[in-house]
Amino acid sequence: ATFVGGGANAINDVADIAIDRENRPHRPLPSGRISVNSARAIWLIMSAGGIGLGYYVSPYHGVIAFGCVAGLYIYSYRVKRIALAGNILISIITGTALLYGGLVFNDVRVAVLGAGFAFMLTLSREVVKDVEDVRGDETQNYNTFPLRFGSTPALGVTGFIIGITIIA
Repeated sequence: ATFVGGGANAINDVADIAIDRENRPHRPLPSGRISVNSARAIWLIMSAGGIGLGYYVSPYHGVIAFGCVAGLYIYSYRVKRIALAGNILISIITGTALLYGGLVFNDVRVAVLGAGFAFMLTLSREVVKDVEDVRGDETQNYNTFPLRFGSTPALGVTGFIIGITIIA
């Protein structure tokens, strides 16, 4: 999971380089401290390592790791541009990490509650990140929730999600 997540961060930074030049120019890619080709190599090595280690644990883990790598790649280049769709995909993959751990013990039921909490908290975090990135996302014609409906409604949705999580 750590390798898959690290690889996902690298490829997401490649996909976001234009946005990060606006929102986070000090980051390694927009500042030129790391090349795009190096970041792609990091993605490939870490993703392959995560999938390989997954298959080493069990075929199920390998398939889940492969699915997460594919989902995170698609997220980086397509899905994150769609209001809430990218947020939900990232939240599902984050929740899957807990199910992945439960599968080690052949009982994912023990991890379902934690996966649900991880999903909800990640969803609220992702919406807040979209609010922070409005300026750069707008330059790339993204259709994130805050760009489509405004930052105040987006933060209201985040508050609602956190409230439901606390109640749960």
